Amino acid sequence: MSTSSDPSVVQYIKKGRIDRLKQLLEKGEVEVNTRLSDGRTLLHVASAAGQADVVKFLLLKGANKEARDASGHLPLQQASSDAVRKYLSNPNIAVAESLLEPARDYLSTNNLAKVLEICDTALLKYSGLAEAHLLRGHALVGLGRPDEADHAYQDAITHDKLKPDAFWARVQLVQGNVELLLARVDELLLAFPRDQAARFNKAMALMQLQRIRESLPFWEELIEDDPGNAAAWGNKGLACFAMGDMVRAFACLTRSQELAPGSQPFSRALQDLEQTIYSRSSSLKMRAQEALAEAVLLQRSWRWEQSVELFDEVLRISPNDERAWAGKGLSLARLRMEEEALTCLQRAVTLNPLSAVANTELRLIKRTQLLREREAAVSFAKNQSDRMAETRSRIDSAKRAFGVAELEEARAHIASLRSSIKEEKKQIETRFSSSTRVKLVFQKVTKAFRLGPSLFEELIERFQIDDVNTLVFKQEDVTCVDGFSVILPESLLSVENPNFYRKIYV
Repeated sequence: MSTSSDPSVVQYIKKGRIDRLKQLLEKGEVEVNTRLSDGRTLLHVASAAGQADVVKFLLLKGANKEARDASGHLPLQQASSDAVRKYLSNPNIAVAESLLEPARDYLSTNNLAKVLEICDTALLKYSGLAEAHLLRGHALVGLGRPDEADHAYQDAITHDKLKPDAFWARVQLVQGNVELLLARVDELLLAFPRDQAARFNKAMALMQLQRIRESLPFWEELIEDDPGNAAAWGNKGLACFAMGDMVRAFACLTRSQELAPGSQPFSRALQDLEQTIYSRSSSLKMRAQEALAEAVLLQRSWRWEQSVELFDEVLRISPNDERAWAGKGLSLARLRMEEEALTCLQRAVTLNPLSAVANTELRLIKRTQLLREREAAVSFAKNQSDRMAETRSRIDSAKRAFGVAELEEARAHIASLRSSIKEEKKQIETRFSSSTRVKLVFQKVTKAFRLGPSLFEELIERFQIDDVNTLVFKQEDVTCVDGFSVILPESLLSVENPNFYRKIYV
């Protein structure tokens, strides 16, 4: 075994210059198992440098993979990449790959029998060579033996799952069978989830199987990954067209034509869509007019529920028809569905602030709500006053009887009553918190009743009003001080009793 101190050999190896290394070997200037001055072989240097192609070349030239350096290390122990370890672990891999090199040239010239011969020879050296199985599958396809080709492709996938070539080859084998193609594309996507071509093929297969809705997410993903993908835009438009979503279909097909003007399939689809939209628009407008007229007739017959259904049909066709919104709001109000009615009427007023039906019905609903809230507030106040009077009566009776038990019972009743009143007051305030006016009315009436019948009668007499309902709605010019007090304007203060308002409201 010769030794060499030429530093250029090391540099050629580290840089992967196989051509220069080959020249040195052919000229005899260096031997394949030459040792350097530090005891390493050329294979040690290539292994440490991670130069897999150089390692493969040296092994084919007869380099000894069992040679040890001055420290007793094998080339495999100094390998710095998986590719290097692969060749050093099994030199037959390098031999098999070398044998396989002419196969692609024979495949390109359609010499399929020679391709099979070379692949079989290479696989005898190393059966795990995925490239040999793949090329063998291609040759078998060309020879009209698809089943054997499929097995060859499966072997290629088994030995190397990191390359999609064999997966795609299996997909190509079943182009005429859409369901089987879809299954094989799914296999490919399991191995390569972000493969754009696989997602495109899956979406196309789903559309061919009339599973249009399932294809839509794939078109959207492809567009998100590449907004300039005209085919994805066009096919998404076709999918939307098939599902009846004309608006999205028009937008997608238009975008496809902007990206790829004159694309025949999508250009024709866009023309068909425009014609469909025009025809459907005319018929839908006629149907909307008919449904609107029918709904109005049903309203005149007091058939409110049926009219709501027709108004909904009109709004599905024409979402901005203020007449339909107003009519639906009117029918819902008659069905005592006030919240839904308010939503519809407010929508009608937004579309047309001068809508007579909507404005009139809105005023009626708000007035009804205010009356209902007033009645609830007055009823609570009266009930509270009656209970307080009963409690005072029980306290007076207990005091007159000088009975400790009766007095304790009265006190317990007071505590219970106060807790109950506080809870009821909290509930009613929560219920009417949306209306500052009603909250104010409730506080005024409650305060008046608490002060007793005589003062309440004085209040009624002072303002010359007939009953508590009038009192509630006559005081429109009071000012809210805090959550529990109001102040009347000076014009309403009693000259004889200037502190009158304080006794009642503060």
